[in-house]
Amino acid sequence: MGRKSVEVPTGITPFAKLLGIEGIGDLNTAAKTYVVEAIPANAVANFFGTVHGGYLQGVLDGSAGMLIFLLNGTNSAITIEAEPVQMCRAPRLNQPLIFTLRVTEEDETDITVIGQVHNAAGTLVAHNSSKWKKRARRR
Repeated sequence: MGRKSVEVPTGITPFAKLLGIEGIGDLNTAAKTYVVEAIPANAVANFFGTVHGGYLQGVLDGSAGMLIFLLNGTNSAITIEAEPVQMCRAPRLNQPLIFTLRVTEEDETDITVIGQVHNAAGTLVAHNSSKWKKRARRR
């Protein structure tokens, strides 16, 4: 059975807007990567005045889901395991962050995605990985 064609969204969700994402990211189907930019507002500050790790986790998870959706279609997989965000450097508020998601492994049942977050200067500020369980197609 062939894959059903997927219509690329033309707008972003209210949740994406809340996260500071202003547009649909860039998909590279050959490399199985998705890149999106977000600008974290003051509302996502942690106690130290930098970007909260939970915010980064939310954008990474949502963007990984978008990558899988664009590659495989609606309701094609669900998150089953996500590594906590590993912080490398404290990202600053109100400055662009670039989220890059890449499928690193895929088999009959699972998809593994690596996520990286860079600041505008290109410095790695955080990363994680997640495993997604493919859903059985409904007929």
